[in-house]
Amino acid sequence: MMNFSCLADILDKQLELHSRLYELEEQKTAVLINGNTKELDSLLNQQQPLLMGVKNFEQQRETLQNTMGIQGLTITQLIKEYEEAGCLQANYEAMTEKLTALKRVSATNKRILDQRLSLLDFILTSAGVKNGESVTYSNK
Repeated sequence: MMNFSCLADILDKQLELHSRLYELEEQKTAVLINGNTKELDSLLNQQQPLLMGVKNFEQQRETLQNTMGIQGLTITQLIKEYEEAGCLQANYEAMTEKLTALKRVSATNKRILDQRLSLLDFILTSAGVKNGESVTYSNK
Protein backbone atom coordinates (compact mmCIF):
# COMPACT_ATOMS: atom_id res chain seq x y z
CA MET A 1 0.00 0.00 0.00
CA MET A 2 1.41 3.36 -1.05
CA ASN A 3 1.25 6.57 0.94
CA PHE A 4 0.30 9.52 -1.27
CA SER A 5 0.40 12.19 1.48
CA CYS A 6 3.80 13.55 0.37
CA LEU A 7 2.47 13.91 -3.16
CA ALA A 8 -0.62 15.69 -1.81
CA ASP A 9 1.65 18.10 0.10
CA ILE A 10 3.55 18.98 -3.08
CA LEU A 11 0.28 19.52 -4.94
CA ASP A 12 -0.92 21.81 -2.13
CA LYS A 13 2.24 23.90 -2.47
CA GLN A 14 1.84 24.04 -6.24
CA LEU A 15 -1.77 25.15 -5.83
CA GLU A 16 -0.68 27.95 -3.49
CA LEU A 17 1.82 29.21 -6.08
CA HIS A 18 -0.76 28.98 -8.88
CA SER A 19 -3.21 30.92 -6.71
CA ARG A 20 -0.65 33.67 -6.21
CA LEU A 21 0.10 33.68 -9.95
CA TYR A 22 -3.63 34.02 -10.61
CA GLU A 23 -3.84 37.03 -8.29
CA LEU A 24 -0.92 38.67 -10.09
CA GLU A 25 -2.53 38.00 -13.48
CA GLU A 26 -5.72 39.66 -12.30
CA GLN A 27 -3.71 42.68 -11.13
CA LYS A 28 -1.92 42.65 -14.47
CA THR A 29 -5.27 43.02 -16.28
CA ALA A 30 -5.94 46.37 -14.62
CA VAL A 31 -2.34 47.49 -15.17
CA LEU A 32 -2.49 46.60 -18.88
CA ILE A 33 -5.77 48.46 -19.29
CA ASN A 34 -4.31 51.55 -17.59
CA GLY A 35 -0.99 51.27 -19.43
CA ASN A 36 1.12 51.59 -16.29
CA THR A 37 4.44 50.12 -17.45
CA LYS A 38 6.20 50.67 -14.12
CA GLU A 39 3.59 48.66 -12.26
CA LEU A 40 3.59 46.01 -15.01
CA ASP A 41 7.35 45.64 -14.59
CA SER A 42 6.86 45.24 -10.83
CA LEU A 43 4.24 42.52 -11.35
CA LEU A 44 6.49 40.69 -13.80
CA ASN A 45 9.31 40.78 -11.26
CA GLN A 46 6.99 39.35 -8.60
CA GLN A 47 5.90 36.64 -11.02
CA GLN A 48 9.39 35.28 -11.76
CA PRO A 49 10.10 33.60 -8.39
CA LEU A 50 6.61 32.09 -8.40
CA LEU A 51 7.19 30.55 -11.82
CA MET A 52 10.52 29.18 -10.63
CA GLY A 53 8.76 27.74 -7.58
CA VAL A 54 6.16 26.03 -9.75
CA LYS A 55 8.95 24.47 -11.81
CA ASN A 56 10.76 23.38 -8.64
CA PHE A 57 7.67 21.70 -7.17
CA GLU A 58 6.95 19.99 -10.48
CA GLN A 59 10.46 18.55 -10.43
CA GLN A 60 9.93 17.44 -6.80
CA ARG A 61 6.66 15.76 -7.81
CA GLU A 62 8.36 13.90 -10.68
CA THR A 63 11.24 12.84 -8.43
CA LEU A 64 8.82 11.59 -5.76
CA GLN A 65 6.81 9.67 -8.33
CA ASN A 66 10.04 8.10 -9.63
CA THR A 67 10.98 7.09 -6.07
CA MET A 68 7.51 5.59 -5.57
CA GLY A 69 7.79 3.68 -8.86
CA ILE A 70 4.87 5.51 -10.45
CA GLN A 71 6.82 7.77 -12.81
CA GLY A 72 5.08 9.09 -15.89
CA LEU A 73 1.58 8.73 -14.49
CA THR A 74 -0.71 11.75 -14.32
CA ILE A 75 -2.65 12.56 -11.18
CA THR A 76 -5.82 11.37 -12.93
CA GLN A 77 -4.19 8.04 -13.74
CA LEU A 78 -2.99 7.66 -10.15
CA ILE A 79 -6.48 8.28 -8.79
CA LYS A 80 -7.95 5.70 -11.18
CA GLU A 81 -5.26 3.05 -10.66
CA TYR A 82 -4.57 3.30 -6.92
CA GLU A 83 -7.40 3.31 -4.41
CA GLU A 84 -5.20 4.97 -1.78
CA ALA A 85 -4.57 7.84 -4.23
CA GLY A 86 -8.17 8.95 -3.75
CA CYS A 87 -6.79 11.51 -1.28
CA LEU A 88 -5.43 13.36 -4.34
CA GLN A 89 -8.90 13.95 -5.83
CA ALA A 90 -9.49 17.23 -3.98
CA ASN A 91 -5.99 18.44 -4.92
CA TYR A 92 -6.63 17.54 -8.56
CA GLU A 93 -9.98 19.31 -8.69
CA ALA A 94 -8.64 22.46 -6.99
CA MET A 95 -5.59 22.54 -9.27
CA THR A 96 -7.72 22.04 -12.39
CA GLU A 97 -10.06 24.84 -11.35
CA LYS A 98 -7.20 27.24 -10.57
CA LEU A 99 -5.28 26.45 -13.78
CA THR A 100 -8.44 26.95 -15.85
CA ALA A 101 -9.01 30.35 -14.24
CA LEU A 102 -5.32 31.26 -14.68
CA LYS A 103 -5.46 30.30 -18.34
CA ARG A 104 -8.61 32.40 -18.84
CA VAL A 105 -7.17 35.57 -17.24
CA SER A 106 -3.85 35.08 -19.07
CA ALA A 107 -5.73 34.89 -22.38
CA THR A 108 -7.54 38.13 -21.49
CA ASN A 109 -4.20 39.80 -20.73
CA LYS A 110 -2.77 38.56 -24.01
CA ARG A 111 -5.73 40.05 -25.92
CA ILE A 112 -5.28 43.40 -24.15
CA LEU A 113 -1.55 43.40 -24.87
CA ASP A 114 -2.10 42.40 -28.50
CA GLN A 115 -4.60 45.26 -28.91
CA ARG A 116 -2.14 47.76 -27.43
CA LEU A 117 0.66 46.51 -29.66
CA SER A 118 -1.61 46.64 -32.69
CA LEU A 119 -2.51 50.25 -31.88
CA LEU A 120 1.17 51.14 -31.46
CA ASP A 121 1.98 49.47 -34.77
CA PHE A 122 -0.83 51.43 -36.45
CA ILE A 123 0.40 54.71 -34.99
CA LEU A 124 3.99 54.05 -36.05
CA THR A 125 2.94 52.94 -39.53
CA SER A 126 0.74 56.02 -39.89
CA ALA A 127 3.74 58.14 -38.90
CA GLY A 128 5.75 56.51 -41.68
CA VAL A 129 7.94 54.35 -39.47
CA LYS A 130 8.69 50.92 -40.89
CA ASN A 131 9.45 47.80 -38.80
CA GLY A 132 12.87 48.03 -37.21
CA GLU A 133 13.44 51.71 -37.98
CA SER A 134 14.29 54.00 -35.15
CA VAL A 135 12.23 57.11 -34.69
CA THR A 136 14.15 60.36 -35.12
CA TYR A 137 12.99 63.94 -35.28
CA SER A 138 14.57 66.73 -37.25
CA ASN A 139 14.09 70.47 -37.60
CA LYS A 140 12.65 70.39 -41.15
